[in-house]
Amino acid sequence: MSEFKIEKNIPIPIGLTANRKYPLAEMEVGDSLFIPGVTISKIAGSCSFQRPKKFVCRTVEGGIRVWRKS
Repeated sequence: MSEFKIEKNIPIPIGLTANRKYPLAEMEVGDSLFIPGVTISKIAGSCSFQRPKKFVCRTVEGGIRVWRKS
């Protein structure tokens, strides 16, 4: 028997972010944010914590741009 208990129907907290350095929680649908001198891997984790919001990150000249999709 496992020492870990599997639980069902536990909601994922909304608006948590691993890094509050970027104002992702304040973005509205259609907004974008330019972050100079970083790679997508540096910001992807922060974007994934913003459930149920969805973001798209793309490399652009000088850094990355993040768009809020929903």
